[in-house]
Amino acid sequence: MKDDRGVHIPDAVITITVHVPPEYGGQALKFESYTDVLGRYRSLNLPNVMFSMLGLDLDVEPSQVEVSASKTGYTMVRTLRRSKASQRRGLIETDFILAKRD
Repeated sequence: MKDDRGVHIPDAVITITVHVPPEYGGQALKFESYTDVLGRYRSLNLPNVMFSMLGLDLDVEPSQVEVSASKTGYTMVRTLRRSKASQRRGLIETDFILAKRD
């Protein structure tokens, strides 16, 4: 995560929301993480861990996962999801650009 000048933003809140299919309860599971000093974050297969904790033997598709970011004093300028729309499995990579509020 960077600001609109290209400066890394540490300690921003990354919220990962996994949507459980309606036939399995239809709830939304949320997990928060934080960016490191380089503005990076990682969630080591978190959606599948969440499903396992619920006793669901399902593969998570990228369409079931939302990733958002926030930081006090900043507004969102752009979100770029690098995963392909047709992707069925694998990494979900999302870049965020924020701008300082005046």
